[in-house]
Amino acid sequence: MNRKTIGFFVKTALAVFIIASCGCKMIEERKAIKECKFDLEKVEVKDVTLKDISLIAYVGIENPNDDQVVLDRIDFTLYSDKTKLADGSHRKQLKIQPGTREVTPVAVKSPLKNLGAGLLAAVTKSGDVTYTMVGTVYIDTWIGTIEYPLKISKKY
Repeated sequence: MNRKTIGFFVKTALAVFIIASCGCKMIEERKAIKECKFDLEKVEVKDVTLKDISLIAYVGIENPNDDQVVLDRIDFTLYSDKTKLADGSHRKQLKIQPGTREVTPVAVKSPLKNLGAGLLAAVTKSGDVTYTMVGTVYIDTWIGTIEYPLKISKKY
């Protein structure tokens, strides 16, 4: 082998090593989502029409890891006890630094009939009403998308 061929193989091996190292870090940042704690901070009304209501659900995400956590999107359904209130999604990538808690707004849209049923259940029920958010956190990597199930419940 001549010097050019050896140089090419060395550079190629070095490039593969660097890409694999960066890829591993990216995967670790995304896999760390498993250790995060999620909660439903609050819900605000954004807009009301004759057919539906747009809400903003503020989701808290606490990162207890030593590394930054990255999540790419969230899809979920919001329930009041067992009544479906709304579907929602968050489409922006989130980066949560180690040992911190971030609160992110998530758009929620619900037909008024669903929200009315949920509010009626909350008013007529004796005791607390449990609100539950069930969904999926999506983590994009260079080898594909990782899905992580999400379930948050809170009594009001």
